[in-house]
Amino acid sequence: MEKRIYQLLKRAGMVKSSTEAQVLLDQGRVKINGVIVHSLKYKVNTKFQQATVDDKPLQPVEQTVYIILNKPKGSTCQAGEKSYVLHLITTDDHLKKTLFVVGRLDWDSEGVLIITNDGKLAHRILSPEKNIPKTYEVLVEGIVTPDEARRLASGVIITLELDGRLTKYRTRPAKCIILRTDEKSLLEVTVTEGKKRQVRKMCEVLGHKVIRLTRTKIGNLSLESLTPGEFIYVTREEIERKLFG
Repeated sequence: MEKRIYQLLKRAGMVKSSTEAQVLLDQGRVKINGVIVHSLKYKVNTKFQQATVDDKPLQPVEQTVYIILNKPKGSTCQAGEKSYVLHLITTDDHLKKTLFVVGRLDWDSEGVLIITNDGKLAHRILSPEKNIPKTYEVLVEGIVTPDEARRLASGVIITLELDGRLTKYRTRPAKCIILRTDEKSLLEVTVTEGKKRQVRKMCEVLGHKVIRLTRTKIGNLSLESLTPGEFIYVTREEIERKLFG
């Protein structure tokens, strides 16, 4: 069976991205049957060829894993950080090196995260064409009025940083339900896009600072009874059913 060298490196837990893989290739550390290769697109027949890094055979992980984590506030989705969410996952070290987070939540946000080593499923989930709804419970300062909720739902102008430049962006239509309101307001906001800190910015445009933000659902995939920091293993079939119907 033929696989691209990048796929083998990733499944062996050697790299997290194509950029990291290209560094290994450029350094001449990757060989196929003893011959140095430099192209990410190089295809390896794993039945007849042996791939090595630093002359040590690659040991790709064939097992695919699907995890739902309730990300706690104060953890990050950024690999390499001390508070990286994968440090919360207890599993075989070799397998753990192949895992990655699908999408992200801010450091000060909490809630549903999907973790896997299935690149094809991750690409499908993140595809903008799928328009997978993501639902958040948002506690904000002040009283949110029905008119403000309608404004959030119809789309508001927020500021985003794109390619190092600040630009104005109108959010897509969303859903906004006022769950409770007194001195503070608890909202349920559902969006089908994932711009950086989008829900926070949507609320702040209306003058309501976010106190707490929790993602409760991705599609129909919910936290169930998971407390912050807890995780469960699920199947690909369950994820596909709850995200794609």
